Amino acid sequence: MAQDSKIDALIVDADTNRRMRLKNATAAQHQFGDVVMTQSLDSAVERLAGMKSCIVAFLSSEFPQTQVSTFIQKAKSLPAGSDCAYISVLAVQHQTSSDVAMGIMNGLDAMLKEPFSADSLLVIAELAQQISDERRAEREAAAVRFLVTDLLSRLGETA
Repeated sequence: MAQDSKIDALIVDADTNRRMRLKNATAAQHQFGDVVMTQSLDSAVERLAGMKSCIVAFLSSEFPQTQVSTFIQKAKSLPAGSDCAYISVLAVQHQTSSDVAMGIMNGLDAMLKEPFSADSLLVIAELAQQISDERRAEREAAAVRFLVTDLLSRLGETA
């Protein structure tokens, strides 16, 4: 992660106390930049649409998995959400292996278990930055491949 790059984040949780706890934890880490909070997945799509960038979206494990999956699909179609890492903040009752597996199958990139420490938040921040960088590079490589294929096709038509 570049020294001067800040991690912009989105926190989505219906519980005000959990939202504030995570917001305060991100504020204590110098790696985080702008952190936007919201209480629902629907409003999160709207907030994400208005963000310039988002490196990580922290999603409460209290949301139903089907809604989380739908949110991630919508979010990835937005400029700020396309390279974002989607992290579930796992409440203690949602830390089973089946909950984790279901989350990964629904598009989550990683899990942050409650109660979390400053160290685990830092690890997640670094992972989120890496995921975002890799997605951006993959998207750019796909665009270059498309352009090269298109150019070669056009050259073939003129020959």
